[in-house]
Amino acid sequence: MEENKQKNPIVALILSFIFPGLGQIYIGQQQKGVLFVVIGICLFLMIYILIGIVLYPLFWLYSMYDAYTSSAKLNMA
Repeated sequence: MEENKQKNPIVALILSFIFPGLGQIYIGQQQKGVLFVVIGICLFLMIYILIGIVLYPLFWLYSMYDAYTSSAKLNMA
């Protein structure tokens, strides 16, 4: 992770809005970001068996929340 680099929480939020995990990758949490991308893809594909209709939006919202709060916490450190 890059030291002393401020990451904009709004940019992290927007990237996670585009697709879950992108905001985490932006703030330097590559492993978490890749995991979120994989989970997002799996849940998106599960829309076809209906469970993804509920789970994908919930995970998408959590991803945005996590990217924003994690970025803010990293900026405080």
